[in-house]
Amino acid sequence: MPQYHLPFSRGPHCIHLRFGIASAFMLKQRIGMVGAGQMATALGQSFVRSTLVPAENLLASDPDAEARGRFAEATGGQTTDDNARLAEQSDVIFLAVKPQQMGDVTTGLAGKITADKLVVSIAAGVRLAVLADALGAQVRLVRVMPNTPCLVGQGACGFCLGEKASEGDAVLVEQLLGAVGVAYRLDETLLDAVTGLSGSGPAFV
Repeated sequence: MPQYHLPFSRGPHCIHLRFGIASAFMLKQRIGMVGAGQMATALGQSFVRSTLVPAENLLASDPDAEARGRFAEATGGQTTDDNARLAEQSDVIFLAVKPQQMGDVTTGLAGKITADKLVVSIAAGVRLAVLADALGAQVRLVRVMPNTPCLVGQGACGFCLGEKASEGDAVLVEQLLGAVGVAYRLDETLLDAVTGLSGSGPAFV
């Protein structure tokens, strides 16, 4: 992966991407979204709008035809109802489904995600160990907790790396999350606390 110089501030527990990266360069990776709901659509729309990801490199899967239609209209990306097809055609796979749906999704994807792909979960409360058990120990995993202001490009996201994820994966995730706000790299032990703060905090602003 190319080396990029990014605006980080570093502390003992986190790396902070201080502002979104928009149009500095265009990523070559194909981005897939398992789930085409509001958050997946907001992420995809921001990736394309910032020129970070071209629309032709964006794909979403969802069993709901209306959700697929809204995603395609908002992002210009392609859609499918086949998660396995999405996994095959994507370099970065976002698991953008509700926590209660994750078991069915990971069961369907087990054995279909090779070690050259990066999986990014945005499901609240689903730990990296659970994802690794379901998808395979070789899978490169990142867990992200976005908050609702991501829907308008003003989000604050915490994320943590799985055992097989690399520093290059961290840079890539920081670049993608920078399209919807600010990103903080954390230990997973701190992610639940950040979830409560970043999820509830906007209600008091």
